[in-house]
Amino acid sequence: MFLLFFTNNSKRGKNQIFVKKKDGYSLLATRRESISSTFVKKELEIIASDELFPISIFETTKDYLKDFAKEAAACYDYGLYSSCLFMLRKITEILIIELYESKGLEAQIKTPNGDYFQLSELIKAASNESSWKFSKIVKENLPKIKLLADSSVHSKRFKARKPDIETMKTEVRISFEEIIKLIDYPAWNVRNKLSSI
Repeated sequence: MFLLFFTNNSKRGKNQIFVKKKDGYSLLATRRESISSTFVKKELEIIASDELFPISIFETTKDYLKDFAKEAAACYDYGLYSSCLFMLRKITEILIIELYESKGLEAQIKTPNGDYFQLSELIKAASNESSWKFSKIVKENLPKIKLLADSSVHSKRFKARKPDIETMKTEVRISFEEIIKLIDYPAWNVRNKLSSI
Protein backbone atom coordinates (compact mmCIF):
# COMPACT_ATOMS: atom_id res chain seq x y z
CA MET A 1 0.00 0.00 0.00
CA PHE A 2 2.81 2.45 0.94
CA LEU A 3 4.77 1.40 -2.13
CA LEU A 4 1.76 2.15 -4.32
CA PHE A 5 1.41 5.59 -2.70
CA PHE A 6 5.08 6.43 -3.36
CA THR A 7 4.97 5.00 -6.90
CA ASN A 8 1.83 6.97 -7.83
CA ASN A 9 3.23 10.21 -6.33
CA SER A 10 6.65 9.95 -7.96
CA LYS A 11 5.33 10.17 -11.54
CA ARG A 12 6.45 13.29 -13.37
CA GLY A 13 3.86 16.02 -13.56
CA LYS A 14 2.31 18.82 -11.53
CA ASN A 15 1.14 16.43 -8.79
CA GLN A 16 4.55 14.83 -8.31
CA ILE A 17 5.65 14.77 -4.63
CA PHE A 18 8.57 12.29 -4.58
CA VAL A 19 11.59 11.38 -6.66
CA LYS A 20 12.46 7.70 -6.95
CA LYS A 21 16.08 6.92 -6.07
CA LYS A 22 18.09 3.70 -5.79
CA ASP A 23 17.70 3.59 -2.01
CA GLY A 24 14.06 4.74 -1.83
CA TYR A 25 12.07 7.89 -2.35
CA SER A 26 12.92 11.50 -1.63
CA LEU A 27 10.64 14.49 -1.25
CA LEU A 28 10.88 16.98 -4.14
CA ALA A 29 12.76 20.16 -3.21
CA THR A 30 9.74 22.32 -4.13
CA ARG A 31 7.54 20.25 -1.82
CA ARG A 32 10.10 20.52 1.02
CA GLU A 33 10.11 24.30 0.62
CA SER A 34 6.32 24.40 0.60
CA ILE A 35 6.17 22.33 3.79
CA SER A 36 8.89 24.43 5.44
CA SER A 37 7.10 27.68 4.69
CA THR A 38 3.84 26.26 6.03
CA PHE A 39 5.40 24.99 9.25
CA VAL A 40 8.04 27.65 9.72
CA LYS A 41 8.96 28.13 13.35
CA LYS A 42 7.38 31.26 14.67
CA GLU A 43 8.62 32.98 17.79
CA LEU A 44 6.43 32.08 20.70
CA GLU A 45 4.58 35.07 22.07
CA ILE A 46 4.75 34.98 25.83
CA ILE A 47 1.57 36.15 27.45
CA ALA A 48 1.99 36.63 31.17
CA SER A 49 -0.74 37.05 33.73
CA ASP A 50 -0.76 39.28 36.80
CA GLU A 51 -0.68 36.28 39.15
CA LEU A 52 2.89 36.96 40.29
CA PHE A 53 2.60 40.76 40.36
CA PRO A 54 0.77 43.36 38.28
CA ILE A 55 2.85 43.77 35.12
CA SER A 56 1.58 47.37 34.99
CA ILE A 57 3.95 48.41 37.81
CA PHE A 58 6.73 48.19 35.20
CA GLU A 59 4.85 50.38 32.71
CA THR A 60 7.11 53.42 33.11
CA THR A 61 10.38 51.46 33.31
CA LYS A 62 12.84 50.56 30.55
CA ASP A 63 11.73 48.12 27.84
CA TYR A 64 14.14 45.42 29.00
CA LEU A 65 12.69 45.59 32.53
CA LYS A 66 9.18 45.21 31.14
CA ASP A 67 10.38 42.15 29.21
CA PHE A 68 12.06 40.67 32.30
CA ALA A 69 8.91 41.27 34.37
CA LYS A 70 6.80 39.47 31.75
CA GLU A 71 9.31 36.63 31.65
CA ALA A 72 9.25 36.27 35.45
CA ALA A 73 5.45 36.28 35.45
CA ALA A 74 5.27 33.75 32.60
CA CYS A 75 7.74 31.47 34.42
CA TYR A 76 5.43 31.61 37.43
CA ASP A 77 2.35 30.97 35.27
CA TYR A 78 3.93 27.90 33.66
CA GLY A 79 5.30 26.44 36.90
CA LEU A 80 8.95 27.22 36.14
CA TYR A 81 9.59 28.31 39.70
CA SER A 82 13.40 28.15 39.74
CA SER A 83 13.44 30.25 36.56
CA CYS A 84 10.93 32.64 38.12
CA LEU A 85 13.18 33.12 41.16
CA PHE A 86 16.16 33.72 38.91
CA MET A 87 14.24 36.43 37.05
CA LEU A 88 13.10 38.02 40.33
CA ARG A 89 16.75 38.14 41.41
CA LYS A 90 17.74 39.72 38.10
CA ILE A 91 15.00 42.35 38.37
CA THR A 92 16.03 43.11 41.96
CA GLU A 93 19.64 43.66 40.93
CA ILE A 94 18.71 45.87 37.97
CA LEU A 95 16.31 47.98 40.03
CA ILE A 96 18.89 48.64 42.74
CA ILE A 97 21.55 49.59 40.18
CA GLU A 98 19.11 51.83 38.33
CA LEU A 99 18.04 53.45 41.60
CA TYR A 100 21.65 54.49 42.18
CA GLU A 101 22.09 55.54 38.55
CA SER A 102 18.91 57.62 38.61
CA LYS A 103 20.29 59.59 41.57
CA GLY A 104 23.79 59.90 40.07
CA LEU A 105 25.25 57.77 42.88
CA GLU A 106 26.39 54.71 40.91
CA ALA A 107 30.03 55.24 41.93
CA GLN A 108 29.03 54.23 45.47
CA ILE A 109 28.16 50.70 44.37
CA LYS A 110 31.15 50.00 42.15
CA THR A 111 34.39 48.21 42.87
CA PRO A 112 37.72 49.95 42.21
CA ASN A 113 37.70 48.13 38.82
CA GLY A 114 34.38 49.82 37.92
CA ASP A 115 32.22 46.67 38.29
CA TYR A 116 28.98 46.80 40.20
CA PHE A 117 28.85 45.09 43.59
CA GLN A 118 27.40 41.61 43.95
CA LEU A 119 23.71 41.54 44.86
CA SER A 120 24.24 40.96 48.60
CA GLU A 121 26.38 44.11 48.76
CA LEU A 122 23.93 46.03 46.58
CA ILE A 123 21.06 45.14 48.92
CA LYS A 124 23.08 46.12 52.00
CA ALA A 125 24.16 49.44 50.46
CA ALA A 126 20.67 50.34 49.19
CA SER A 127 19.06 49.44 52.52
CA ASN A 128 21.46 51.76 54.39
CA GLU A 129 21.55 54.61 51.84
CA SER A 130 20.50 57.94 53.40
CA SER A 131 19.33 59.48 50.08
CA TRP A 132 16.16 57.41 50.38
CA LYS A 133 14.52 55.29 53.02
CA PHE A 134 13.38 51.80 52.13
CA SER A 135 10.33 50.61 54.00
CA LYS A 136 10.70 47.76 56.47
CA ILE A 137 9.05 45.38 53.98
CA VAL A 138 11.65 46.17 51.30
CA LYS A 139 14.57 45.88 53.72
CA GLU A 140 13.34 42.50 54.96
CA ASN A 141 12.35 41.01 51.60
CA LEU A 142 15.18 41.88 49.24
CA PRO A 143 17.47 39.43 51.11
CA LYS A 144 14.71 36.77 50.95
CA ILE A 145 14.44 37.11 47.17
CA LYS A 146 18.21 36.74 46.92
CA LEU A 147 18.33 33.74 49.27
CA LEU A 148 15.66 31.76 47.39
CA ALA A 149 17.00 32.72 43.98
CA ASP A 150 20.55 31.80 44.96
CA SER A 151 19.31 28.48 46.33
CA SER A 152 17.49 27.70 43.10
CA VAL A 153 20.58 28.55 41.02
CA HIS A 154 23.42 27.24 43.17
CA SER A 155 22.02 24.35 45.21
CA LYS A 156 21.69 21.11 43.30
CA ARG A 157 19.25 19.77 45.92
CA PHE A 158 16.94 22.76 46.14
CA LYS A 159 13.94 22.69 43.84
CA ALA A 160 11.82 25.81 43.91
CA ARG A 161 8.12 25.18 44.38
CA LYS A 162 5.04 27.33 44.07
CA PRO A 163 4.67 27.87 47.85
CA ASP A 164 8.19 29.34 47.97
CA ILE A 165 7.01 32.18 45.76
CA GLU A 166 3.39 32.27 46.95
CA THR A 167 4.45 33.28 50.45
CA MET A 168 6.35 36.32 49.18
CA LYS A 169 4.36 37.51 46.16
CA THR A 170 2.88 40.53 47.92
CA GLU A 171 6.22 41.56 49.40
CA VAL A 172 7.91 41.23 45.99
CA ARG A 173 5.28 43.48 44.44
CA ILE A 174 5.60 46.05 47.24
CA SER A 175 9.40 45.99 46.99
CA PHE A 176 9.52 46.37 43.21
CA GLU A 177 6.84 49.04 43.18
CA GLU A 178 8.58 51.05 45.91
CA ILE A 179 11.96 50.98 44.15
CA ILE A 180 10.36 51.88 40.80
CA LYS A 181 8.69 54.89 42.44
CA LEU A 182 11.99 55.93 44.05
CA ILE A 183 13.70 55.73 40.65
CA ASP A 184 10.95 57.83 39.02
CA TYR A 185 11.67 56.68 35.46
CA PRO A 186 9.76 59.51 33.71
CA ALA A 187 11.81 62.19 35.53
CA TRP A 188 15.05 60.23 35.02
CA ASN A 189 14.35 59.95 31.27
CA VAL A 190 13.80 63.72 31.06
CA ARG A 191 17.09 64.39 32.91
CA ASN A 192 18.91 62.00 30.55
CA LYS A 193 17.49 63.78 27.49
CA LEU A 194 18.41 67.21 28.83
CA SER A 195 21.97 66.14 29.68
CA SER A 196 22.49 64.77 26.16
CA ILE A 197 21.58 68.10 24.51
